[in-house]
Amino acid sequence: MPFGRSQRGQILNAPITERNYLIGGMPGQGKSSAGRTLCLGCVLDPTVEVKIYVFASNPDFDPFTPRLSTYVKGDDDDAVQAGLVELRTLREEVTRRGKLLERHGAAKVTRKLASTVPGLHPIVVVFDEAHELFEHSRYGAEAADLSVKVVKKARKTGITLIFLTQSPTATSIPKDLTRNCSNGIAYAVTDHVANDGLLGSGAYRQGIRATELRPGEDRGTAVTTGLTANRFELVNTFYIPFEEDRDEITPVIARAMALLAEHGRTVPTTDTTPNTDQQPTADHLSDIYTVLRGEKRVRTQVVLARLAELNPTEYEDWTFQDLAATLAEYDIEPAKSQGVKVVRADDVAEVLTERGEIDDEERGT
Repeated sequence: MPFGRSQRGQILNAPITERNYLIGGMPGQGKSSAGRTLCLGCVLDPTVEVKIYVFASNPDFDPFTPRLSTYVKGDDDDAVQAGLVELRTLREEVTRRGKLLERHGAAKVTRKLASTVPGLHPIVVVFDEAHELFEHSRYGAEAADLSVKVVKKARKTGITLIFLTQSPTATSIPKDLTRNCSNGIAYAVTDHVANDGLLGSGAYRQGIRATELRPGEDRGTAVTTGLTANRFELVNTFYIPFEEDRDEITPVIARAMALLAEHGRTVPTTDTTPNTDQQPTADHLSDIYTVLRGEKRVRTQVVLARLAELNPTEYEDWTFQDLAATLAEYDIEPAKSQGVKVVRADDVAEVLTERGEIDDEERGT
């Protein structure tokens, strides 16, 4: 999508397919405008489903309502819970799409598949004021865990997540989310913590600094990563006004609705029912560690059988490909031992130790 101009005056496009975005900065510097610009491009594609969650009571995305399959707005617990349910649904959707791609012999969603195969259309989900979700006392921890899992696996399945925040702190944005979001957009921020929370660990030390942008004076200008092959770009982002006396967004939404009608389509929706059960989502890696039962290495076939015994609903249909894909999320590969594929307990334990779920004493038992 046309997103802004570089310091050289060149128009820079923001890639959407196979990307995820983390956008932030001090209030009033342009983050919501950036989110709207990305979404305006997406809604002009009749195949794209767009969902927006705003964890605040503001009208920033109100004009998009006719073109959205889901629009939740509010700063109460119900709105935050709805965002959590969406993440649960997305996690299930990623798995479903992975199996669907496998049946079609495809490695990822392509334009042809998106246009012709039901259930593989592109999905773009926006979480505005995302810190309200991640810092919630009841839902925050699970939301953070699910966000990272979805971002890691969604790239090839046609799902794009866009997180917006005015509070990129050490607690408000999960570190693994920063690590795994391909594109960072930072408007003026106050310190190196906020800077690196949006642009990646070590960005400040490398001289990639949104802290040097002046609030108000540099409004609409952002330091970005992932837009081009360069380490970073300083971008003056496009501004499409949405004001009482100048609204250029509503006409674009009208065009988007006309395009749907022209192609004989309605607003795209996902054919799945959200899981509103408040029980925590299964943690695949923890479950794998559980079924290893303290053994140093276990054959993959045995791991699959034990997983199905542990949680039939979750794992009964799992194949070796599902097990390998889950391990690959954490850079783990099944090893070969005496001619058969095995899962090594040390590999899984190392990741769980880093996550703080087991300690060295448990790991040694």
